[in-house]
Amino acid sequence: MIRLIVGIGLGMVLGLWIGVNIGRQQPWSNNPFRQPTLGERLQRDGGKLIQRAGQAIDRAGQQLQNPGH
Repeated sequence: MIRLIVGIGLGMVLGLWIGVNIGRQQPWSNNPFRQPTLGERLQRDGGKLIQRAGQAIDRAGQQLQNPGH
């Protein structure tokens, strides 16, 4: 009975560890509680910023080409 409880508890802890890493798109063996470095955050968020800026430029260009629509 004790082995079952220990096994379930250990399985839950390992599942949480691996699941958090998969959710963050990191290797399963990384520490899930480690905060991303400034460089990692800039790389991740910088790509989103560039994509949004490109979309805004595209919309502005379309508005210039079709001002009445």
